[in-house]
Amino acid sequence: PEDHVRVLAVGVYDALDRHQWAAAHVTGTPTPPNALRIMERIGQLTYNPKRPADEHFVIATAIYNYVIGVAAQMIGAGATIGQHTNRSDYLAQSAERWQQLDPAEYPFLSAMTTALRDHDDRAQYIAGLDLLINGLATRSAT
Repeated sequence: PEDHVRVLAVGVYDALDRHQWAAAHVTGTPTPPNALRIMERIGQLTYNPKRPADEHFVIATAIYNYVIGVAAQMIGAGATIGQHTNRSDYLAQSAERWQQLDPAEYPFLSAMTTALRDHDDRAQYIAGLDLLINGLATRSAT
């Protein structure tokens, strides 16, 4: 199931990246129909009859919230930023702001300026997704 979850999640990311206007249509309240379909599919893919219902709910919603929230945040921000500046310039400006922070107060952010400037959103999304999926696989093995 982990491979199927990964395919679904990356597919959602890629679809939202191709159609950036759609990010707002999967994050609204009440939950839009396409978001319900994504949640249903994640729930089906992660279902294990040996798990209690509350654990199953936690697993499915954690993955759903990551998939929808992170994809919409990255892609939605990119659509807005793209109206004013390109991604490389935006990341460079953000990294410069992080560099200006007091390293005593923000040691992590100060150390991550290069990573911020040079990262790939899709690769970062997939790496975070893998952390969740690997945790699910580990939890399922116990």
